Amino acid sequence: MSENAIDSGEIIENTDSIEGSDEGEEIETPVIPERKRVSAIKVKFNGKESEEKLPFEIDEEHADWMREQIQKAKLSASKGQEYANLEKENKALMADVQAFFQELKTNPKKALSNPMFGVDIKNLAAQVLEDELAEQEKSPEQREKEKLQARLQELEDERKKEKEEAESAKYQATLERAYEKYDNMLESTLKNNTDLPQTPYIVEKMTKYMSFMVEDGTEPDMEIIANQVRTEMESDIKHLLTILPVDKVEAILGAEVLSKLRKNRLAKAPSKVVPPTIKSQVKDVATKTKKEEAKPAEKQTMRSFFGV
Repeated sequence: MSENAIDSGEIIENTDSIEGSDEGEEIETPVIPERKRVSAIKVKFNGKESEEKLPFEIDEEHADWMREQIQKAKLSASKGQEYANLEKENKALMADVQAFFQELKTNPKKALSNPMFGVDIKNLAAQVLEDELAEQEKSPEQREKEKLQARLQELEDERKKEKEEAESAKYQATLERAYEKYDNMLESTLKNNTDLPQTPYIVEKMTKYMSFMVEDGTEPDMEIIANQVRTEMESDIKHLLTILPVDKVEAILGAEVLSKLRKNRLAKAPSKVVPPTIKSQVKDVATKTKKEEAKPAEKQTMRSFFGV
């Protein structure tokens, strides 16, 4: 190869080394199977099957996971609607009950004449009249005896009620102490595991596993629970980022997070040693020679001349 070729920047390739050993032999190119993607998923909910369109395409292998998430979302929305309807019905019922008692105070005959209650006003009036006549026929001693019996029954009912309230208060106090204990355990665990953010998602999972252990009669092992929740969180995030398109992932992470990721990769990347160019080497040699020439000659002595 001539020096002119090197100076002009020509590159001469040796093609002999890449030729096949057998002439005419074809190299087989591996066939990469195409990954099938879907934009709609069939979901079965409340005995009915429907097709749900997705806002983006996903690989077919992730369809089962996405179907499960959609079904969970539908179930949550359905339960929320049922709760809202029940609350609305309860409010309407309470309004009707209050109106009935108000009318019972001001106009009892009209209130009890409502066919919905099925009260026979005439029979009720006759029963009241009979009770009054029977009460008048009793002797003073009998009326006093019945009065004392009613008072004794009233006192017994009051003591029973007080006992039940005391037991309920004791149970409630024990329950409050248990709640406070488990709240402190949860707060301490999240404080010591900074990679588990204190969000409703994490707190709900932690609380769920704690309740499982308490119901089983076992003291919650917070280290085991934290590891389990961490594994589930990482799995959910990884799975979600895997099935989402790249633009959706970037939109979710945001510019600030993406910038942190780039800086982190750059910080962990091994530093590359840039080899000196020929020009810089020549420059260094010239500089070194110049410095050596500029250095004053060392004074020669007899000792140095004879090496003694």
